[in-house]
Parts: sequence; C-alpha cells; structure tokens
Amino acid sequence: MNESAAIKRCLNDRDPLGFEFLVRQYRREAYYHAMGFLGDRSEAEDACQESFAKAYAAMPRLRKLPAFYPWFYQILKN
Repeated sequence: MNESAAIKRCLNDRDPLGFEFLVRQYRREAYYHAMGFLGDRSEAEDACQESFAKAYAAMPRLRKLPAFYPWFYQILKN
C-alpha cells in the first residue's frame, strides 16, 4: 500500500487499515514535531495520540486529501 491508496481507503471506506498505514508512516515525524512544540516526551506522545484520533474522526468529512501529513500537521500544531 502507498499513501494515496491509504488515503483513498480512509476517505471512501473509513478503512482502519488505511489509517494504520498512515500512522505507521508518520508517527515518528509527528512525535519529533510534537517534541519541538512541547519539549516533554509524555506530552508529545499524548499530543500525537490525540491528533491521530482527531484526524481519523475527521477524515470521513473530507472529499479529497492530496497528502496526509501537511493536513495532519495542522491538527497536531493546533
């Protein structure tokens, strides 16, 4: 599976396997960005978990998503 296929599976079918692929693909990058924002391991882990959960809940409302991480980064940053 690639990112485009995973996004398509999430948007069209709310397929958890598609989202799992995206989490595995970007969890490390998200963690390091969260560490940069928060400076604390535990808070960064919590922020990542909450942000991935919010992203999963929001994906069915999207019509299309060209790339996952730029959109997800906005959720993480907020």
